Amino acid sequence: MTAGTRRLPAGRVESERFTFLADGVPVPAWPGESIAAALLAAARSPAYFCGMGVCRECFVVVNGEAGVRACMTPATPGMKVDTLPRRGSQA
Repeated sequence: MTAGTRRLPAGRVESERFTFLADGVPVPAWPGESIAAALLAAARSPAYFCGMGVCRECFVVVNGEAGVRACMTPATPGMKVDTLPRRGSQA
């Protein structure tokens, strides 16, 4: 059994799953799933502390926009997430 099949929510079918890029690596996600949840399930999460948007541990860069809370932002097909912002970014 793969990690993806263990995460198959009740009533969902495999074809609903999509991918986005995190640090250039494809990450599988389900519709409605947060970026942080998908990263955590794929063992790619850099930090996941509160899960409700009050800490600043899950800030990532999404499609070039810095300071996005991964725990509060839904993953979308094809999005590009940078979990390791470069020095000087506003994250």
